[in-house]
Amino acid sequence: MVTFNPGSRTIVGIVRWLKGADLASAATLQIGSDGNYFDVTGTTTITALSSEPAGTIISLQFDGALTLTYNATSLILQGSVDLTTAAGDLLVFVSEGNGNWREASRRLAAALPTSFATPALVLGTANAAGSGTTTIRANATIVAFDTTVPVTQAFSDAAAAGTAAVAARRDHRHGMPAASAGAVSREGGQTTEATTTSTSAVSLLTAASLDIAANEPFSFFAPCRKASADGGDTYCGYQVNTTVISEAENTGVYLGGTAASLGDGGGTIFVGPRVTNYHCMSEGVRYSGTTATGAVRNQATAAAMGTNPIPIATITDLIIRAQSVSPSTSAADELQVYSWAAS
Repeated sequence: MVTFNPGSRTIVGIVRWLKGADLASAATLQIGSDGNYFDVTGTTTITALSSEPAGTIISLQFDGALTLTYNATSLILQGSVDLTTAAGDLLVFVSEGNGNWREASRRLAAALPTSFATPALVLGTANAAGSGTTTIRANATIVAFDTTVPVTQAFSDAAAAGTAAVAARRDHRHGMPAASAGAVSREGGQTTEATTTSTSAVSLLTAASLDIAANEPFSFFAPCRKASADGGDTYCGYQVNTTVISEAENTGVYLGGTAASLGDGGGTIFVGPRVTNYHCMSEGVRYSGTTATGAVRNQATAAAMGTNPIPIATITDLIIRAQSVSPSTSAADELQVYSWAAS
């Protein structure tokens, strides 16, 4: 029983809605006056509900599949999209008057969909809501990196934002531009000290597997020393490929010394391009001194860089040669070879 208190009109007790007669689906579903709860039969698409006073509440239970067509004024559905019902679906509507209805709640008979979409998130420069209506699993994989090789930059490239659809890997490396004309390149060398007590000129340090074209200028430096404090003398020179340019025994660097001294020295040589009639051009300095004092014993410049011309060929080997006068020991600590790109 429902009791109305005077003045406040408060309902005390249980409100029992009557179940009306079944409603046959139609374009405009005709709501019965014999209850508030109805079964809807048939499969005809529903685009409107018949008019009831504002505030009227009804519940519709659908016996099968049909389409409820969303309308922003007269049939306002959740999500603002059409709904295809299934048997057992239950929807509650509230009338807003003049034939306009708003869905208040729904209870779908079927379980949530078990199919999931492949993530299609896009990296961009601004946030966007998107328009997708499918779901993705919590442990789905989202493509954030790819294996695209970064573009090798060139000199004078202008800054650019790029157009990649995904981010680069955090450990990616940008290519560096190739050396321009005139750049210096280390061609090779030897960094392990070698010694000899040979009383005739021998090869001591070798920079092998070089690739210096005949038209490329190059340079090298090689520190040498007398490694024993005795009365003998020591000498060093150099060889290019198979040609001895400055032999250790005559035109090489004199590292000499008295019985109480050690000596050190070496050479820094610059060689220009080698072409016909122009292959004797070498410029540099060779020097020697006493380790204890640093005083220069012997120094030569371009006039005495060698007795033979530089080969007109690709240079593959550069060798430091040495000779000792018994009982002295000759040593060479390091050999470094550089080239300049041909213009």
